Amino acid sequence: MFFRKCKKCCGKLVLVDADIEVDIGGKTQKVKNVPAKQCTECRNLVVNEYVIERIKQYARDYPADILDFAECENEESVAASSIL
Repeated sequence: MFFRKCKKCCGKLVLVDADIEVDIGGKTQKVKNVPAKQCTECRNLVVNEYVIERIKQYARDYPADILDFAECENEESVAASSIL
């Protein structure tokens, strides 16, 4: 769930493509181009739980040192449209 204000400082949240690290089964996975919201005041980063679940799925499907979320999403949409 996304909020309009930061829960930490009540600053404004803006949409960004972030680089994050996610713990997947005890292993840290670096991920770039993750859609998130970031506070303009305290720089707190908020990533939707749905996006985290997609990252975990992509980490299993596309093993890499650094996972590119946007690239994985693009590959998934191309595969889905080729089925139709």
